[in-house]
Amino acid sequence: SLAGAVVMKTKDPTFTPEFAVQGNVGRFGERGSSALANGTLVDNRLAGRLAVDYQAEDGYITNQTLGEDANPLRSANVRGKLLFLPSDDVDLLLTFSHNSQRAGLNAVSATGGVPDYFNVYENTETYHKLDQNAASAKLDWYLDDEWTLTSISSATFVENHTVLDFDRLATSTQAALRHHEQTIASQEVRLGYDYDRLTGFFGAYLGRTTGDIDDQLAVSGTPVMDEQGRVQINNYALFGEANWEFVEDWTLISGLRWDYEENHTRINYTLDTLGLATDPSADENISSNVLLPKVGLSYNLTEDQLVGVTWQRGYRSGGVNLRALAQHTTYDPEFTDTYELAWRGNWLNRRLRTNANLYYTDWTDQQVTFRDGSGNRQIANAASSRMAGVEMSAEYLVTSQLAVNAGASYSDTKYDSFVSDGIDYSGQDFLYAPKYQASVGANYTFENGFLIGGNVVYQGDSVSNFITNGSNQIVGERHSDPVALVNLNAEYAIGNATFSGYVKNLFNERYIANNQSNTVMDVGAPLTFGVAARYAF
Repeated sequence: SLAGAVVMKTKDPTFTPEFAVQGNVGRFGERGSSALANGTLVDNRLAGRLAVDYQAEDGYITNQTLGEDANPLRSANVRGKLLFLPSDDVDLLLTFSHNSQRAGLNAVSATGGVPDYFNVYENTETYHKLDQNAASAKLDWYLDDEWTLTSISSATFVENHTVLDFDRLATSTQAALRHHEQTIASQEVRLGYDYDRLTGFFGAYLGRTTGDIDDQLAVSGTPVMDEQGRVQINNYALFGEANWEFVEDWTLISGLRWDYEENHTRINYTLDTLGLATDPSADENISSNVLLPKVGLSYNLTEDQLVGVTWQRGYRSGGVNLRALAQHTTYDPEFTDTYELAWRGNWLNRRLRTNANLYYTDWTDQQVTFRDGSGNRQIANAASSRMAGVEMSAEYLVTSQLAVNAGASYSDTKYDSFVSDGIDYSGQDFLYAPKYQASVGANYTFENGFLIGGNVVYQGDSVSNFITNGSNQIVGERHSDPVALVNLNAEYAIGNATFSGYVKNLFNERYIANNQSNTVMDVGAPLTFGVAARYAF
């Protein structure tokens, strides 16, 4: 992945019976319920796990024109897993999931750049509705003590409906209607090895993504523009990685990925009554063929201290601008060369854990999303950019009851060479990239098991957009607000029951999260709180 990835792995089935239910309520109409069941279906051969969750909230933004909540949220998730062990050497994990979500508008009105907390004045209800179904099969075949063959097959089906108030006014009725469907299928096979001083894997990947687009603009309920398109992407890759402890305490890290991608995008405006489309059709075939190496070296200073240095090349494929009314131009792949110096340390008999990363990333053809001179969102390539920074964190178990943690980061970003739509952005900071971030927190557990915790999270300001004049010159910037938020949480267990609660933004700080324009902007959530009760048996 280009800049790292967060992988969230849900629990797999086990042969131990487990059942739990949970309910939660909170401010702004928050309410939800969850349940899970896990256990043996066939002794020592087949285990299953089923999890169900439903959440709803009314949101903290009011549409004063329509007299209703502007950002309600409804979500339902169902996930089932089957673990099949046909023999001691083979594991088969099947996963099926369904996710449905409907969210409202995450913005408020503003006058002269001053937000109206927490109101909007639009005469069209805005919502985003997502339905997703996914299935995967993961097979692990343990060939012997050193070698494992893994196959992962997956398919995902996504349908997205969106309605936007296009004019964002109470006096005009222009609505943008979007309907997108996407199918993603992939197959990966890899062979892993684990010797005394050499570990790693190599494998192959094949994926196909197809997507259909139907975006409309309606005036007073009558369609005046209809953009239809189709995107098909084929992706092929070969990859491998090896970690070799060539001498005691020294490990060489190496990896290589060959990636080939084909993208065929077609766009056509089947209806354009008002002649709004600046680019009425597109039929683009683009491809990329890249090698992505990685080299690193780590050294165990002591049993509890490790330092390492790595260099790796990152990549994100190019594409075509798809948004209705935009210029449907292509944009190139972007590449990064990242150099990182890392340190991991444990102290005081492992009660104190510290981490530090020093990094520098050199971007080539960076993909930047911004608003062009016509106010439309476009993706274009910055010829070159850079990012440098440092991250530090520490976790300290002061006593068996008190744990504290802290973290801080500094990031310096810059577009070295970036000219788009006649505007020179060279020398400007990245959009949405705060320089400073920090946090400090603590948890204390009393003798009776009651736990109370809290943290303070700080984020500095960042550029949301650039202000330009009629001469294609940057004359100013729009910034988000710097903010420090205080959050609290508590938990108490009685037998099989666990009661918990949270408070977010304790001091009800008001701040701009995305300074889009003088009339519309995103703001942070006000003080929110909630409680939950869980019973497991």
